[in-house]
Amino acid sequence: MLPVLIQIGSLKLHTYGVMVVLGFLVAVNLAQRHGKKVGYDEDLIGDLAFYMMIAGLIGAHILHIIVYWNTGGYADDPLKIIRIWEGGIVFYGGFLGATAYFFYFTKKHDLNLWALGDIYIPSLAIGHAIGRLGCLAAGCCFGTPCDASWGLNFPHERAPVIGGVDENKDGEKDPFASIAYTSIRNQQITKRRFLGQVKGCQELPDADLQKAVKACQDGGECTGIEVKSTSDGANQFLRAIKKCQANKSCDSAEVRDFLRSCPDEKVVVAAAAMPPITQKDLDGEGIEDFSLALHQPEHTMDLHPVQLYEALGELTIFFILVMWRYRKRFHGQIFLMWLILYPILRWVNENFFRGDKSRGEDIIWGLSTSGLISVLVAGTAFIVILLSLRQGRLLGSPVLVPQGLTPSGFEVTDATSDGEASEEMTDLPGDEQSKK
Repeated sequence: MLPVLIQIGSLKLHTYGVMVVLGFLVAVNLAQRHGKKVGYDEDLIGDLAFYMMIAGLIGAHILHIIVYWNTGGYADDPLKIIRIWEGGIVFYGGFLGATAYFFYFTKKHDLNLWALGDIYIPSLAIGHAIGRLGCLAAGCCFGTPCDASWGLNFPHERAPVIGGVDENKDGEKDPFASIAYTSIRNQQITKRRFLGQVKGCQELPDADLQKAVKACQDGGECTGIEVKSTSDGANQFLRAIKKCQANKSCDSAEVRDFLRSCPDEKVVVAAAAMPPITQKDLDGEGIEDFSLALHQPEHTMDLHPVQLYEALGELTIFFILVMWRYRKRFHGQIFLMWLILYPILRWVNENFFRGDKSRGEDIIWGLSTSGLISVLVAGTAFIVILLSLRQGRLLGSPVLVPQGLTPSGFEVTDATSDGEASEEMTDLPGDEQSKK
């Protein structure tokens, strides 16, 4: 874990940014090399990649704002939207932003978007694999606890390889904390505080509840409510007195004391449903692990290295797509294959190994924002690829040259008079080859 690689004064070079740039350069270089083989101009490939990167960063930030409008602090501090140096990106937002610009560019210049997409998409896979190593260095996108020998832990603090670190308010040097450590600790603090509230509600004597009920009913409000104990009637009573409080009634000392012990419906429901919580539970001696919140050890528990899982998965996808380039049946098939393979990889990672909350809140069927997008994208791509295989083309794209392309990028023509195939040394651009 090395969040900051170099620091000179206040200037910081983040390892994540270095790996993202390196991934982009490798991806563009590979796309240009293959594009040149099939007749595309290298400058066109490079320029389009640069503008897709800009559009991708914008899309990634926009989706992050949408998903984390409340939990990410944007609602309380709208100016955070423009403070992009503080981070806040989502991969699928970047992919959607880059794709939107790609569609615009290819339509404007009358290019075969599917043929061009087949050139770019393997490069995206390997670029993303390199970028995930930046996630490992920063400690973001971390996994769930892991008992296997390959589990990784993230230290609390780590100084840059070169340079110093910022001074805190006391004038002391503060090494940089990993995102994994601070995130897990904050999660533990939040859950421990909630369980403490539940414990207080569970221990509230029924007599105190009855006092609050009686005080409310004596005031002529909340009549007809029968509450016998905190376990079977507190939630019903809480709803009633909150409604009365909105009308500025039921404001008694007894009610206020009750509300301090059971601050909201979520706590009351949890208190009624959960087994009694003891102080040992809150001290981390039960099934809950609050070690980072209570003791602040030097590093986290061992976690699944999901950053490496995804990097290896993306590298595997890259080799599959590259090997299938010269076997494709129609333009766009390589692009669609990635739309199936990557969402599967992402879904497996998030549902079995991811432990962070950056994947978004659960929306439906237990799926996160990214998980839901993965299912929809993979399902749609699978249907489209089946229909395209039957028709031999994709969404109006020109039919692929029946003879195909050799690995050198030349088009194989019909057999010669003596039965042997010959190659035309024309090396036409992909669009021209698809029309020939």
